[in-house]
Amino acid sequence: MQKGYSKNEKIKYYTPIENPILYKLYGWVSINKKPVFHNGIDLISKTNNKDVFAITDGIVIYNYPEKEEKGKNSKNKLKTDVSDNYVVIEHIINNETYFVKYYHITGNNFKEGQKVKAGEKIGEYVKCTDCNYDTQEHLHLSFLDVRWDYIDPLEILSKLFPDVFRLK
Repeated sequence: MQKGYSKNEKIKYYTPIENPILYKLYGWVSINKKPVFHNGIDLISKTNNKDVFAITDGIVIYNYPEKEEKGKNSKNKLKTDVSDNYVVIEHIINNETYFVKYYHITGNNFKEGQKVKAGEKIGEYVKCTDCNYDTQEHLHLSFLDVRWDYIDPLEILSKLFPDVFRLK
């Protein structure tokens, strides 16, 4: 994973995976010849290391583990996407609050309210079991603002890691 720093050099940031390659962009895509909004970016590692890391310090606000039944939890705002297991971590990035969803991961045994450290391993990315259109193992990363609106993760990541993530 690459390390970055805030402007004041005191806050550490890490890429969510080691040597990331952008596999799929945020925005409208065609799936089975139908337009679908892809609410995040998909990443794979150049080195095939599947470890997923916390971008910066944060607090786990939701964990949807592998064996939990869908629809069981009443947090509808967090369950609006087709996905398998994921964790949502509240991060403060450049003095802004974001809720970051790390999708398609296994080994995420966190509890709600648990603190995570910048660069801490939070799981490993796997194949999306609910994505019948995509067979590639990948990390799907979504950013939501404080109003729970999706935003393009590259808007944030390109500022933290300009040599790794570039806006076109």
